Amino acid sequence: MQLIWCLELDARDEFGPPERIAPDGIVEIVFHYRDPVAVRMAGESFKRQPRASAVIQTRRFLEFHPLGATGIVSIRLRPWGACQFLRVPLSELADRVVSAEDLWGSMAELREHLGLGERSMRSSPRPLASPAAALPLRKKPRLGRRFALQEPEQ
Repeated sequence: MQLIWCLELDARDEFGPPERIAPDGIVEIVFHYRDPVAVRMAGESFKRQPRASAVIQTRRFLEFHPLGATGIVSIRLRPWGACQFLRVPLSELADRVVSAEDLWGSMAELREHLGLGERSMRSSPRPLASPAAALPLRKKPRLGRRFALQEPEQ
């Protein structure tokens, strides 16, 4: 895992114009606990993102914008770590937003795989000021399951 970021907005107009994200070659598993956002890859039209999905190694820009009250938790994975969660090679999924159900089966199966209960998926985390404020989580080897925040590598 590279980092976890959150975004929470009470209304669509708090966001501004669609946000363009440059191709970055990473994989993100995105969960919406409020209204999902609309996303599009370069050359395509906007589509409502599934409630839980994976955005796979983009080689084209991606744009997104909220459709209403938005709540997102996203787990950013490095490509070499993402292959442990996917059933097919990354190359077959590149430049796509794929629903979690298409990748892993039912949402109940995904929650079980990730160790999340129904209550965990519906409760609202404390929002960060912006995705740019997200810090990566790094395991400290001597502390077992505890995590520590560290500044992103430049």
